[in-house]
Amino acid sequence: MATYYYRPTNGNWKSAGTWSNSSGGASNGLVPTATTDCVLDAGSGAFTLTANGTSGAPALCRSLVCTGFAGTLAQGVGSYIDIGDGTAGNLTLVAGMTYAPSDTSFIRFKSTTTGNQITTAGKRMGSLTFDGVGGAWTLQDALDPVASAIITLTNGSFSTGSFNVGASSGTTLSSSNSNTRTLTLGTTTWTMATGSTNWNIGTSTNMTLSAASSTIVYGGTANSTTFAGGGLTYGTLTSTAVTTGTLTITGANTFGTLTTSCGATTKTTTSGYSLGANQTVTGTWTANGNSVILRNFIYSNTVGTARTITAGTVTVTHCDFRDITGAGAGSWDLSAITGGSGDCGGNSGITFTTPATSYWVTSGGTSTGSMSAVTRWASTSGGTAGTGRAPLPQDTSIWNASSIDAGSRTITNDMPRVGTLTWTGVTNTPAFASGANAFECYGSVTLVAGMTHTGAGAWTFAGRANNTLDGGGLTWPTSSTITMNCTNTYSITLQSNFTSNANINTTSGTIDFNGKATSHTTSNLAGGKIVFGATAVFTGSAFMSLVGGTIDWKNCTVTGLGTLTLTNGTIISGTSASVTVGGNVLLFTAAAAGGLAANPLGGFVR
Repeated sequence: MATYYYRPTNGNWKSAGTWSNSSGGASNGLVPTATTDCVLDAGSGAFTLTANGTSGAPALCRSLVCTGFAGTLAQGVGSYIDIGDGTAGNLTLVAGMTYAPSDTSFIRFKSTTTGNQITTAGKRMGSLTFDGVGGAWTLQDALDPVASAIITLTNGSFSTGSFNVGASSGTTLSSSNSNTRTLTLGTTTWTMATGSTNWNIGTSTNMTLSAASSTIVYGGTANSTTFAGGGLTYGTLTSTAVTTGTLTITGANTFGTLTTSCGATTKTTTSGYSLGANQTVTGTWTANGNSVILRNFIYSNTVGTARTITAGTVTVTHCDFRDITGAGAGSWDLSAITGGSGDCGGNSGITFTTPATSYWVTSGGTSTGSMSAVTRWASTSGGTAGTGRAPLPQDTSIWNASSIDAGSRTITNDMPRVGTLTWTGVTNTPAFASGANAFECYGSVTLVAGMTHTGAGAWTFAGRANNTLDGGGLTWPTSSTITMNCTNTYSITLQSNFTSNANINTTSGTIDFNGKATSHTTSNLAGGKIVFGATAVFTGSAFMSLVGGTIDWKNCTVTGLGTLTLTNGTIISGTSASVTVGGNVLLFTAAAAGGLAANPLGGFVR
């Protein structure tokens, strides 16, 4: 073992002439190895040492100590420093030095012994990797990596020393492997980064986690991320700012306290919290929405597969649920919570707000307005405005002859999830604007001739019942895509001919055209089923694509289809089907086809 001192000169770590055997001394003509203690001190002057190592040929040292150093340690993009051997592996930075790495500047701790210490002195760090079998490292102060930096625990033990981690911009933890490793958080507050999987212990084999007194905070708003907990035990996980993003929690974890609330801005159909496994909360589980319109959404990441939340205490406002089972000592009677509780289906053990029927009425001399406005709703037809409520997923919303006071009225949907929408008997030719944001519908829809349908909001039919869609002969707007995404048990059945300038897609469930004539742009099937029905006439202006699911066009006339591509799934026709492919290619990707396709012209194609 040797000790090298950085000489008072601008130099590269891996260059002979940069290092000396004494503070401020002459060059020793040597380059540090993994057994060398490297010292940057007052004798190094205010010069810049550039760590010019790469992944395959890193800058090496046994330990790096910068006590008294007033110069700069430069570690740029793609630069690597490996610290540690079988005897030690310490890092000491100081406040008076300059160190400003990027998220792709890497320090890899390689020691295979215990007792290693890390002092960052308030410097923003790059990405850190702990990878020494039997090695152990403990923070001596707060750790605050730059944005997008990653802390990776591959082997050994890493303790935060109860200091906070990631306070400025959040930090990603990556430790999904089967190596023997230990993470000790103590009373640390660890702030997660936004985007991607930013707490990743997805594979927790041979992981020992001590985190019962810690707090993990996710402060993301629009970015979606995953907390892959690995089925381990945690103290507090808090997320209160989610708006248009989604925090997915995977692993059957146990929490002391779990807060899954949302922030105050526009929400989408999936913004909220997606559960990939059952969760246990020994203390309080909190799931607050922000308002009647900015609702929280708690749901299983797999439609039709329920996830159980077992909680000691349950605190909920303005929240909708799908495929969630409530359990534990906490009260799951959510019938009277602030903002109401929305039942999107597949739930059990939860008492929801009783379904209601509300009627749109004139208020303040106009019937134009947004669906979230309670002042537009009455509990009876033509009744007192404000006695009804903005729609919950289990509700029925009605527009009738008493709803619209004059022509040129527009009703805009601004709710992320709605129930049954019925316009039967409405007068004065109102316009229904599906809004600017996508939304989910959990019931049937009846539009009528004479009204108009505008807006860019995409519809997803997600109800757990066999519902109906009567488009009233209206043409669906260009941007208003229809997607079927419920379980394969349920369907939407058309009640009238259907024309759309947008796509029709299925993920699960059935869209039954019920023998009606239909014309739309594109169909994309990733699952589920489209049934056209006897006497139906389908005119597609572009193409149909199957990567799963089923198209059933028995006894259907299909014209102007364009290109049909089958990579997986099934096409069912019948000897009486009439199919014209509009001069384009009827293309089956045979190598990838997982289903048996009945060729519309006879025979089968795999």
